[in-house]
Amino acid sequence: MGRFVGGPRGRRRGFRIAVFLIVAVAMGGAFGVPVLASRQTPAVDSSVPVMLDTNPTGLQLALDGSPMIAPQTFNCQVGSTHSVDTSSPQAGGSSSRRWVFSRWSDGYSQRARSFVCDVAVTYVAEFIQQSLLTFDTSPPGLMIEEDGTLFAAPQAFWWEEGTVHSVMCVDPPSGWTFQHWDDGRTENPRLFVTSGPEDRTCIYGPGPVPIYATGPRHNLTVTRGAWDPRAAATTTPPVAIWWLDLALPGRRA
Repeated sequence: MGRFVGGPRGRRRGFRIAVFLIVAVAMGGAFGVPVLASRQTPAVDSSVPVMLDTNPTGLQLALDGSPMIAPQTFNCQVGSTHSVDTSSPQAGGSSSRRWVFSRWSDGYSQRARSFVCDVAVTYVAEFIQQSLLTFDTSPPGLMIEEDGTLFAAPQAFWWEEGTVHSVMCVDPPSGWTFQHWDDGRTENPRLFVTSGPEDRTCIYGPGPVPIYATGPRHNLTVTRGAWDPRAAATTTPPVAIWWLDLALPGRRA
């Protein structure tokens, strides 16, 4: 027959085993030794915020080739490399105004750049505004001079806002002479302070016509009231001269 183990002695042995387990669990926890369950380490966020913007804000950028409208902020994984670019020029609200890239806010001068994420940072693309100024002549096709360089009219220039430029209406070799600008101004050359789009025209009129007098050899200047060979004319100095006329040679003035 089997033996029955019980009574006070059996209970004392079971009590000692239970006490040992409780003490082991307590000591394991005190010394950092997991006994009944494993501990999980929480994930660490290793990204930093990067902000991309333009000055003025609202212009176009591209992050890693994807277009966007500034400003934009994204979380960048520490140690990762990215590229940012911007287009230039960009529309400035009308066909006669535009924004042209100047530099980045940290002094970097190239439009396209790359960066490595390590700390929170902001990159701002700086732009300058340009305006379109157009110059023409009346009659058309004559020459103008802009900042010392000759151009055939009409000619258009993109100038940075706030800059000053010189424009001169150039007299042709003969036939025409500058009279005034289309807005009534008469200075020539004329300084323009760029403050917005502008259209200006050089107005020309008939110029003095050189002739030769018979007899004493000296030049005279004939000034007509209109550009018409049949119009009345005066001479400087006033003298009596012989006009050469192919139909009626020898006619006296």
